[in-house]
Amino acid sequence: MFSFLRQMTRGIIVHVSQDLLCKQLNYDSNFSEFILLEIACKDNTTLTVGVFYRSPCSTAENDSDLFALISRLCTAKVGNLLCLGDFNWPNIDWSTWTPSSKNGSEF
Repeated sequence: MFSFLRQMTRGIIVHVSQDLLCKQLNYDSNFSEFILLEIACKDNTTLTVGVFYRSPCSTAENDSDLFALISRLCTAKVGNLLCLGDFNWPNIDWSTWTPSSKNGSEF
C-alpha cells in the first residue's frame, strides 16, 4: 500500500498486490498531490503508474503545475506510463472529448 496524505483531510492511496514487485518513485514537482509507482513487468520492462488528485477548487497555477508534471512524465524515459486519478474537470463534453469552456483546454 502506498499513500499520500495532505493535512490529514484528503489523500491518495494505492493498493498493489503483494505478488507484484513495486516501488514508489520520488519525483520533484511543484504539483504535490500525486503518487508515482514503478511496477516490474514479466518481460523485464516497467510500468510507471501516476495517480493524481486535482481539487475542484484548483488554481490556474496549480493546474499549470499539474500539466507540467504530466508533460515531463510523458517525455521522460520512464518505460510504459499510465496516468489516472481524479482530475475534477466539470466542463468536459465526453461525446467530443473536448472542454466546453476555456477551463481545462490545456489538458
